[in-house]
Amino acid sequence: MIYDSFMNKKYKIDSAGSLMVQEVPIIYGDQTIGDAEKMLFKKASDVLTINYIHVIDSAGHLIGIFSIREIFRLPEETIINKMCNKEIISVLPETDKEQVVMLALKNNLKSIPVVSKDNIFLGVIPNDTIMKTLYEEMNEDIMHISGISQEKSTDTEKSLPIIKTTKRRLPWLIVGMMGGVLAAGIVDSFEEMLSNYIILTAFIPLIVYMSGASCSQMQAFIIRDLASNPKLKFSQYLFKQAGATILIGILTSILLYIVSLGLYGEPTISFVLAIALLFATTSSLLTGTIIPFLFARLKLDPADASGPIGTIIQDTISVSVYLSVASWLLL
Repeated sequence: MIYDSFMNKKYKIDSAGSLMVQEVPIIYGDQTIGDAEKMLFKKASDVLTINYIHVIDSAGHLIGIFSIREIFRLPEETIINKMCNKEIISVLPETDKEQVVMLALKNNLKSIPVVSKDNIFLGVIPNDTIMKTLYEEMNEDIMHISGISQEKSTDTEKSLPIIKTTKRRLPWLIVGMMGGVLAAGIVDSFEEMLSNYIILTAFIPLIVYMSGASCSQMQAFIIRDLASNPKLKFSQYLFKQAGATILIGILTSILLYIVSLGLYGEPTISFVLAIALLFATTSSLLTGTIIPFLFARLKLDPADASGPIGTIIQDTISVSVYLSVASWLLL
């Protein structure tokens, strides 16, 4: 038997098993390139993907893989077991689809084989399925970042009733409004200082933006890395991100000091801006890495931390840090 179609099984909707196809070219390790060529011509109309030919033993274990191009490069008498790649990247049927996509992209694979815990070959996740899943996951993450809960992909704002659309959007806007009220209260508590140094008010949006942008970058990185590696060593990851964030904070603070000094000629104000930016940017480690990691450990979607919750927390911290630094250095 050179080709077989394995019995279908039921798997969770977001698992590798639910994405795989079973109509794929397979061959035994003791057969030849000539046998593989005959098999392809015979079964070409039946297979759903032919990027790779998968090699199994008599018990159905996956023991190797090779590209279809090898059929045209090697002599027909070549034994499959002697030329196939035995360093196989595969997944279990229970593997989450996000991990499948990340694994395929990381290793530049056109398809990924699915095997059982005993390494029995079950099927293949083809390239078009991987690309479709990638698109769906990117779309879902964008919706999370925008503060929109994921509904059925067929639901559009045009087709949804007004009440349902309102229920989806209003809670996040209310949370954002409450955060804005809190930030306004913080600014109001520094009214006396701001009245004496009115130029500080003009730089509030810049401080908030820089720390928020740094936060968003780290959130995107850790959400991606947690998806590809759920057993991520967070202490090492946090240490690396802290080093990069502090370095970015130092460089941007120096640049802000030089630019503001050139524009306004106020060394003290420029120093306040530089120190405040450094502290505000460094504080983004909290909302950029720690909060998404805690979401993941609590079995919640870490992408939720990229939405309004993380933004509100970071904006409030940024304003508080900025005005506190200014008050400490100027009063």
